[in-house]
Amino acid sequence: MIQFLLYKLGGLLTRLLPYRLVYLIAAVISDLNFAVNRRSRRAVYANLRHVFSGSEMGEPLDAIARRVFRNFAFNIVAFLRLPLVDRGEMERVIRIEGWEHAERAREHGGVIFLSCHIGNWEWAGVLFAQHGFRIKAVALDHGGGRVTRFFSERRRAKGLELLPLSGSTFAMIEWLRAGGAVGVIADRDYAHQGVEVTFFGAPAVMPRAHAILATKTGAPILPCFLLREASDHFRLIIEPPVWAAEFEHLNADHRVRALVERCLHTFEGVIRRYPDQWFVFEPLWDGGGVG
Repeated sequence: MIQFLLYKLGGLLTRLLPYRLVYLIAAVISDLNFAVNRRSRRAVYANLRHVFSGSEMGEPLDAIARRVFRNFAFNIVAFLRLPLVDRGEMERVIRIEGWEHAERAREHGGVIFLSCHIGNWEWAGVLFAQHGFRIKAVALDHGGGRVTRFFSERRRAKGLELLPLSGSTFAMIEWLRAGGAVGVIADRDYAHQGVEVTFFGAPAVMPRAHAILATKTGAPILPCFLLREASDHFRLIIEPPVWAAEFEHLNADHRVRALVERCLHTFEGVIRRYPDQWFVFEPLWDGGGVG
């Protein structure tokens, strides 16, 4: 109940206050969270250390981790502002790289949009919906029923249909075969049905639903990432499609694993470039962190 009221209050503030003031409030709250939320802070430290194992971070770990918390808070503000954002504003603040890859994938029919918990994946889904893709996004429950409905109503109002995390594989296959698009975030194994693969040079259990969908339907996997830049602008990076047919020489299990690892390799490059926008607050690998 408290969480729901906080989101409602946040939504109200985004309507009543200048959005720059709302972002300032979010920054203060995120700094407080960084200071007191030792568990999440340790997880971010541990994950970042692993990402940069054997290479130079370029700046202190503490500075990057603090921005992770801030950027995540800014993401929440951006989501709360979503009802106020029209297509014109999105076109004004989002610079797109690689749209030709989206068009190439669209020619096939069904498309699997793939991202990780980096940048602003919520706005990315809305942008693709505004450009004519019929998207069903796989979404987590947000605790209580009211909070889940709060998030779901805002997504649906912007053209995103929703699918539950578990039990929707058949529905996704049928939707892709009918020419629809599915949106998947694949750097956390929330459904506990993942596969052990290599991620940043070490074993990690990662989701495989996108790879299974691709092998069963032939739909291209389209990695895409909406990254925050200066002055509340964004850059949408759309990578070339990944096709299951590239791995048809492998048996079914090896094909799925190879597809997952190919996509994770794309994740690695983006995460290394934008580590302060990678929002994973649980440790992905064995070992802890200090902080």
